[in-house]
Amino acid sequence: MLSRSYAISQPEQAAVRHLGALARLTETDLRKIADAASETRYFPARTEIVREGAEPAKPTLLLRGWVAHQRILPDGRRQIVGFTLAGELFGRSLSCQDRALTSQVALDNVVLCTAPEAEPGSSLSLAYEKERLAHRLQLIDNVTRLGRMDARERVCDLLLELLERLQRSGEAEGNTFAMPLTQECFADALGLTPVHLNRTLQACRKSGDLSWRSGRVTLHDPAGLARSLGRRRNRLQREDGG
Repeated sequence: MLSRSYAISQPEQAAVRHLGALARLTETDLRKIADAASETRYFPARTEIVREGAEPAKPTLLLRGWVAHQRILPDGRRQIVGFTLAGELFGRSLSCQDRALTSQVALDNVVLCTAPEAEPGSSLSLAYEKERLAHRLQLIDNVTRLGRMDARERVCDLLLELLERLQRSGEAEGNTFAMPLTQECFADALGLTPVHLNRTLQACRKSGDLSWRSGRVTLHDPAGLARSLGRRRNRLQREDGG
């Protein structure tokens, strides 16, 4: 597993914004995150961070970049079952989990660190609990997307999810965000062929749903799209409204 130390000014900011959107972090929590981010690891794009069936990664904060969670079938077909985005957690989720359930692959150059331990009852512990809830919600959304939605609905629903998550961590600019996924990768997350995805994206552009140019995606009416898909937004908002 290729890695090296990676120095960057305040690498923890996406994690602070993301976790801070889930719970009101204290100064102690912020120091813990900053201390953890002082020991980073770097993985270049297309590096397999953890192989399916291997020992799972310890709870990990992704500080920069995107990670895909994927399974490869015997004939080479790939299903991407989810993504971890900058600021979010991945790795061992249960004490009894002794094998990685998917392979985790860097989609672009990523920086990560071991997630700091959280004292029971602390704000950081609450943020971690909400992050685990987020993972369950994403799984439910993904099952619904693949099981009942047509191609256009799948595309728009996943892009809405990505936008919401990137807005939480401050990685989006309004309704626009950088998209490191190739169309082949995006198709593998949606259960579509690249040809079918390409036709669907063209239709979405013509209907005014989105723009996708030079690695950047803009959703022109996220609220309207969410209503049309029955998607509830801000399900993890802090109780204090922050």
